Amino acid sequence: MRQFRIYIESQIQVWSIRFEPEGIFDFWQERFFDIKPEFEDKLDALPRLISFCWTIKSLVEEAVDNIVALKEEHNIEKSKYRYSSDTPVLLYDIVNPIILKLTKEEDSTGMAELGPFYSPPHD
Repeated sequence: MRQFRIYIESQIQVWSIRFEPEGIFDFWQERFFDIKPEFEDKLDALPRLISFCWTIKSLVEEAVDNIVALKEEHNIEKSKYRYSSDTPVLLYDIVNPIILKLTKEEDSTGMAELGPFYSPPHD
């Protein structure tokens, strides 16, 4: 499942972060939209904004579908342990995420050149 982050400055940037089974994080820029506040730019910007919004809509729908599937899977697993003395495996034991704090000034330079399979070194 991917988490999405939206950053807004002179651009609207949508980034996703996903935990991979190998213990790495996949951090990827999904889409961006250049904000052009000038009235003269509206004919150029409007179709790109509509396309950007449709992309965001599909990403949100995908995330909601994944959350619903995860909840259903959780309910099935939860029912297996209802009358059992076994301790269920917690999600925290499976995925132990590293909390990342990224700032545009320090961390965005050269990010596009890293590609989708880059993961910063971590313990």
